[in-house]
Amino acid sequence: MVVENEPNFMGNTESPASETNVWQRRLCVGLLCCVGIAQSAELSSQQRAKKRDFDASLTIPCAQVQGQSLGECVAKIARNASGDATVVVKFSNGFSRSLYFMEGTFLRANATMSGVGTDIEWRLESGVYLIRVDDQRFELPEIFINGVPKQ
Repeated sequence: MVVENEPNFMGNTESPASETNVWQRRLCVGLLCCVGIAQSAELSSQQRAKKRDFDASLTIPCAQVQGQSLGECVAKIARNASGDATVVVKFSNGFSRSLYFMEGTFLRANATMSGVGTDIEWRLESGVYLIRVDDQRFELPEIFINGVPKQ
């Protein structure tokens, strides 16, 4: 219940029946609806990666099979405002693997002929993600995953 002459959630002191107050409530509801539509329309990083809509690419150290020394792979990343990121890594033989992150945490990889993508080990060491998925290894700079920090 709103009492006359006390500020409501919008900060005004008019009664709830006033024309201005009704307009402000409609505006607020309209803005909330618009924000909800904009957020639901944003594609996930996985959807963007499938569309080949990437934010950045980088050559990274990687190994495709157990015991192989690190070679070079091309990594491309798609991020979104919700904090998720998808990295698609392409080995020199054309084979690709997707790596999924949420707010800087490595979650899993996609299933491939090499494995299901959930047999993982990872750590963040000196600004580099060291990731093992099945028998494959990847080294990704932290700034590549999280983007440039806001000042």
